[in-house]
Amino acid sequence: MLYKQDHLRQSELFAELDERSLDVLAEYAENRHFVKGHLIVLEGATEVENLGLYVIISGGVEITRRMSDGSQFQLAVLGPGDCFGELSVIDGQPRSASAVAVEDTECLMLTAIDFREFLQISPKVAHNLLRVIVGRLRQTDEMIVD
Repeated sequence: MLYKQDHLRQSELFAELDERSLDVLAEYAENRHFVKGHLIVLEGATEVENLGLYVIISGGVEITRRMSDGSQFQLAVLGPGDCFGELSVIDGQPRSASAVAVEDTECLMLTAIDFREFLQISPKVAHNLLRVIVGRLRQTDEMIVD
């Protein structure tokens, strides 16, 4: 049986953390289960209770944005080890995209407050977070060009 630390380590954000740091982070992480089709995060939402960073343990999550014509544009389909929700956690702004479970999905959720506090003591995670966000920005740039 894998522990929270093992699941966190599978994420690019936390892969390089030492055991002590993973133990601290795992104490804050909450298990969340979503059935296929469940709307995990709604674009534009400002809800406090679900404002957090999600790390996918199993299953899959589709990330979409509403287009001006009302249709949905798929930004990504994420799987185990991937994370989502980081933008709102960092800037406190409404959710920039929706996230829907495309199959039964297990996640670990770190609240915005806990994650921000952890960033203060872990510059490595802050650096990894920047790398993830920059990678997504580059993908978005490529989508625009295509």
